[in-house]
Amino acid sequence: EEVQRVAGDASYIEELYGQAVLSILSKTLTVRKETLEKMASLQKNTPEEVQKLFETLDDDELKEAFIAVASKMNASDIHIEPQEKIFQIKYRIDGILYVFAHLRPERFASLLSTIKEFAGMKIGVYQRIQEGRFSVIIQEEVFRVDIRVSLIPGGYGETAVLRILPEQFEFSLEKL
Repeated sequence: EEVQRVAGDASYIEELYGQAVLSILSKTLTVRKETLEKMASLQKNTPEEVQKLFETLDDDELKEAFIAVASKMNASDIHIEPQEKIFQIKYRIDGILYVFAHLRPERFASLLSTIKEFAGMKIGVYQRIQEGRFSVIIQEEVFRVDIRVSLIPGGYGETAVLRILPEQFEFSLEKL
């Protein structure tokens, strides 16, 4: 009430704030129909099936599929963690973090660069925490999701933590 008394009608602030946030989220990764067709092999959504699927995908398909799998699993987070000889893709499902894939380290750089590019991060920076956002649209479905990305430097390289934000996010002073 105090803000409205001093500032007057602040409805224009809601509109400007919504436009500003949407412009930040304007980088969009589209999951193509062809990638979704390759995901049809996932019957039980087990880590073994996901591992086998990811091994058959090229780098462009992998950058789409690792997020599409998260949506299929109703995961809230994706962790991409480099290890000594592999990197892991983990999904947080119902509050528990599960390892779903172990992939060769040479595939890590391509995937991480894609995430950095879409999130508007500096690609050549490795030793500091970076944060960003991007959107994902899955073709052939009415599905759009926003992703908040944190990159954290570690012993074997950067760990990417992607938080899947709810699709129905409203920008209003009442909700805030």
